[in-house]
Amino acid sequence: MQLYFLLLAGLFGAALADDEAEIHLTNFDARIKDFLWCGVDSSILILRAENGKLFRGSSKGKIYKRILQELNGANASARVVKSEANPNLVYFLGGSGELWISNNCGDTSKMLKTGFPISQLRLHPSVSDWVLAQTSLEPRSLYLSQDSGLNWQKISENIIQAEWPFNTEQIKAEIAESTIYALTTSKQLLQTTDFFKSTKMIAEGIDALALTETFMFLTRPNELLVSSVHEHFVPTYSFTSENKSHFTVLHTTKSRALVLVTSSLDAAFGDLYVSDSYGSRFELSVRNCIYSSIHGADFARIEGVEGSYVANVMGDRVANDYKKLEEEKVEGAMATRKSKIATQLVQNNIKSFITYDYGKTWKYMRASDEELHSCFGDDICSLHLFIRRFTTVPLLSQKSSPGVIVANGNMGRSLNTNSLDRQVYMSRDGGYSWEQIGSKAHVHDMTDGGSIVAMAKLSSPVLRYSLNGGKEWVKEIMTRENATITAIFTEPNANGQYVLVLAEFFNVSIDESPRHSIYSISFGNLYTRKCRQDMEEGDYELWKPHYSKWCLMGRKVAYIRKRPSMMCYDDLKEKIQTEDCECSAGDYECDHGFVRVNSTCVPIVNDTAELCSLHKSQFTGYRKIAGDSCRGEMSYKSIECEYSVMKSSNVWTILLLSLIHISEPTRLGMISYAVFCLKKKKKKK
Repeated sequence: MQLYFLLLAGLFGAALADDEAEIHLTNFDARIKDFLWCGVDSSILILRAENGKLFRGSSKGKIYKRILQELNGANASARVVKSEANPNLVYFLGGSGELWISNNCGDTSKMLKTGFPISQLRLHPSVSDWVLAQTSLEPRSLYLSQDSGLNWQKISENIIQAEWPFNTEQIKAEIAESTIYALTTSKQLLQTTDFFKSTKMIAEGIDALALTETFMFLTRPNELLVSSVHEHFVPTYSFTSENKSHFTVLHTTKSRALVLVTSSLDAAFGDLYVSDSYGSRFELSVRNCIYSSIHGADFARIEGVEGSYVANVMGDRVANDYKKLEEEKVEGAMATRKSKIATQLVQNNIKSFITYDYGKTWKYMRASDEELHSCFGDDICSLHLFIRRFTTVPLLSQKSSPGVIVANGNMGRSLNTNSLDRQVYMSRDGGYSWEQIGSKAHVHDMTDGGSIVAMAKLSSPVLRYSLNGGKEWVKEIMTRENATITAIFTEPNANGQYVLVLAEFFNVSIDESPRHSIYSISFGNLYTRKCRQDMEEGDYELWKPHYSKWCLMGRKVAYIRKRPSMMCYDDLKEKIQTEDCECSAGDYECDHGFVRVNSTCVPIVNDTAELCSLHKSQFTGYRKIAGDSCRGEMSYKSIECEYSVMKSSNVWTILLLSLIHISEPTRLGMISYAVFCLKKKKKKK
């Protein structure tokens, strides 16, 4: 392997000017396949090349070294698993089931003797020494280590999947840290708190299991079961959809679950539902959300801004035409023609929308007045964005730069999926207004709270960057003539003063196989002071979203951001200001056994005894939405129960399965970011 470093002084001169970035170049002998960040401040980069070699990057991506050289040949498909409990702890899982551990992000490592080949590894979210390991060999055994993999004990068999609690928040919610949820080969979901000395069966006939911070999701054929951490994952609510066989959990918060329901894995679009805070009620938010089995749903969460999402959807008329076309029975050349027409029907009728209230209302996006000329007098003209599909560059937003969004897109009646004539747009107010910052499609990323923005045209070797949030583009950097910039990325917190640029090149003198270079471009030498925290005269601004006059989840929110033109180090930790609102009807949802009709929660059944079996000594039919922080309480009439019914898990589940409510939408709505997919397994013929 040839691995070498070139400094800027060697490429562009002997010294740096005061206004120049510092550049370090590393060439690799293969393309980089994937990477992850490691360490307390996420400053260590672990790279995996296509040839299976692993590298450890440090010093802001300037220095790389080869690690775990034992991983070669059959082990070229090694996986890296990072601990949530210890940011410096990583495990390396070889392609043949071997295991290594490192307590310093791969700088040094030790091979662990397990005595069995590992197919899956699960690290505990709060106890760094606890590890679960599965083997795919019969009888599908599950092993436990309580000393970071030094010693193992077999705790169960016939296990397809095993999960710890999702994160420390679930443990704080009084779920025992020793809890394990396990899906067996007989499709039973088991729960244990004593490492399988005893178990409790939660559900049967289960095909798949997934956990998030607030919800547990289980699938049966044509059915999604949902449980909430608010009730310790004991009750299970059934979300059934006729003629639908595929469920994709898109995003969850402390108060909502967002689920896309499609007719099949290969569907072109699906219907999006949003749950209440317990997962017991789902409301249809929008139909015809664009979907593909590769990219998932075509939508994105706006990171750092509560309740904001963007999505690409298709109108009902076009969707119905597509369904009719798909139902036609044709063969041969006609089938090929039908497939082409169906694809064009979808691609030519996609429109982008944005929401600021968790999908209750959706709006078109607007660009600056100067951009309207591109519509050529069209009476329905708005901005449409490439979110996930039809692009290699997804929409970009970051928690560290609230309200700042960068994406490729076009103005017009719909998304122009068949043309490369795309522009780059930027918003600094959470997507309320947009400005064009580049012509043609670009790869891009940003850091330093959105002040530093770096971009490169697709298939171009030239990088340009802005140090004032995209207002001015004053510098260009040529990577190499025979290179193509394929990606730009920053450390996860996106608060540093450097970016990493991935460029692909061909070394003709050796062979024709493509390779990657990484350019570390640091702007730290341009920053000489810390930011002043005086909001009036200092380096920060208080940004209030245009909808801040309304309350969302019982509060008004404002965001503290660094002014994009200020050349200073941003070390402010707390960047959100909240003001709780007085409670109103919008802060409440219908309780178990009730459904909203004309803004009022009414009982589904007129049997007080049955309703009392779902509640304690009294109930109102309303409950405050989980995570809502409004002040005070709404006054609702209380219904007293003459007796209290003990809620066994069986009674609870049976009753609630019959009380699921799915309502039709009154406004265009949908929500946000794909986390995982739950698929219905096809029956063997």
